[in-house]
Amino acid sequence: MSRREKIDCIFCANDIIAIGAMEGIRKMGLRIPNDVSVAGCDNIYVSAWPSFSLTTWEHSTEEMVEEAVRLLVDEIAGETKEYKTVVVKGSLVIRDSVARKQA
Repeated sequence: MSRREKIDCIFCANDIIAIGAMEGIRKMGLRIPNDVSVAGCDNIYVSAWPSFSLTTWEHSTEEMVEEAVRLLVDEIAGETKEYKTVVVKGSLVIRDSVARKQA
């Protein structure tokens, strides 16, 4: 991310990547969330630490495992289709790493 690019928010595939992005943003002299908002996905325990206070998407790992096992059992039994979409519910955990964009 160069200083000439104006990025409002970064959403990362997981919280570890988001925490790394936060460190890089801070090293560039930018403020989170004033200059750039950052969000992650999976709500690992360090996300709540005051030094990060990372906004994150929390999903049910238990539900994901149950669905994966069900799909695997169906595959083994020959009862699966080539492609299947599974939706696992989640929720947004709002912390201090995201701010509303100012007009």
